[in-house]
Amino acid sequence: MIRSTLIICTLIFCSSSLHSQWEFVGNPDGFSAYNLIRGKLKIQSNTGIPHVFYQNSTINLASEISMQRFNGTEWEYAGDQVIDNLMTFNDHLDFAFDPTNANIPIIYFHNGEVGPSSVAKLNGNTWEPLLGLSNFSFNLGSYLPTEPINDPNTFGFDVGPTGNPVIGFSDFDCINEGFGNPPGNMSVITHDGEEWQYLGQSCLSPRSAGSVDLEYSPVTNELFGYHKGGLEESKFDQFRILTELNGSQWDDATSPAFDLPNVVGRMSINPVTGNVFMYDWGYSNGIGSERQFKVYEWDGDQLNSLHENGDLSMENSNWLTAFHPITGEMYILFNGPSLSEDGALNIKKYDGTGWVETPFSDISGLQDQSIDFVDMCFDTNGDLYILRGRDAIAKVIKRDGNITDNVSQFTAESIELQIYPNPASREVNINFNTKSDVEISLINALGQTVFNTKLQAPQLKINTESLSRGLYSLRFEMDGQFLVENLVVE
Repeated sequence: MIRSTLIICTLIFCSSSLHSQWEFVGNPDGFSAYNLIRGKLKIQSNTGIPHVFYQNSTINLASEISMQRFNGTEWEYAGDQVIDNLMTFNDHLDFAFDPTNANIPIIYFHNGEVGPSSVAKLNGNTWEPLLGLSNFSFNLGSYLPTEPINDPNTFGFDVGPTGNPVIGFSDFDCINEGFGNPPGNMSVITHDGEEWQYLGQSCLSPRSAGSVDLEYSPVTNELFGYHKGGLEESKFDQFRILTELNGSQWDDATSPAFDLPNVVGRMSINPVTGNVFMYDWGYSNGIGSERQFKVYEWDGDQLNSLHENGDLSMENSNWLTAFHPITGEMYILFNGPSLSEDGALNIKKYDGTGWVETPFSDISGLQDQSIDFVDMCFDTNGDLYILRGRDAIAKVIKRDGNITDNVSQFTAESIELQIYPNPASREVNINFNTKSDVEISLINALGQTVFNTKLQAPQLKINTESLSRGLYSLRFEMDGQFLVENLVVE
């Protein structure tokens, strides 16, 4: 079941003032990063610090992976400068934060088509491996012999609400016989603090899983897996299947599976509504035919198509998505026919009826207008961050998200807002001055609403003694407008 609530990823060091143009995060010259098509950009919820996990060419070309984080002034290495030195071009990597352990990063990487998979967590300044993955048969190879799948989501990776990392992968131990050389059915494994083991039933997909994506819902903490499976009649026609872990049993969420010819498929979960979005881009009728891009939304009951209204014509499978933390609107950044010169990005949003242009597309304010993009995300204020890569250089840019015409926000000054004490240990007082009803929500680092009320009285007191220590977000909604402030509980 999918329930509606809100997740907030707080970015402490960012100013709440409006930015009229894109600007660089840190040095405009960026930092060295080879093969940044595999880079990942994410924001640590308790510190607001952005982290980039990527392949690094500083020491030895195309051989190391590293993680950098922005300390408010400059980018610096998180832990060892070189985490691994056996990476190749066809690598796969991802990371997430452990919500139970100060949101430390946990990384996953796979070296090439035949190399080992590895998971490690940052302990102080040292990366500690979680051993035991060699007991499982990971496969990265393509079963489309005329066009390999260079899909960064061949493996799915996430960290659960209890701090357990999970990996979804094509399992060589459960290959369907009589199907040539498929990549194997999908399995999911997890680390319980002692060892790796299957999560739910192994070989859970009814067909061969050519590529896999995996994500915990920030709303319900339920785990979803998204993968494709080939039909025996044709290796080019695929089914897409969304599965959901119910207790210890994987079940098909979108049942029956929906038919969609594709090469690359991904998923993401709306942090405001909890709905699952699935994206596919591939051939309409076998290799060499016209490409298609489709977006589906699963609301827990039915599958809705979102790609009919608005032009989403793409030149390749390089696209990124992010959800606005206040409105829940989905934004997509992609290569398209209109993206032929520097100075513009294709960034559109789904406004509930169709895909529309956004002011984010204009990057005329940047001195360096190279347009290569690798990852993107919003912060709690609605500022949009993009990780870019060109000529072995990584750069991060940001722009104020409130330039959109439908995300108006009132300010703390306009309602004479006071929040004290902050940090709070026993209780927090909230004072404001307005004639309108105000809905107030307190949200923890996992995106869970731990307190909610709607009132017009100018004062509110919240008991914090039963709350875990950490960073929280106070969300105020009034007359369709929003304001988010930080609260630290000690």
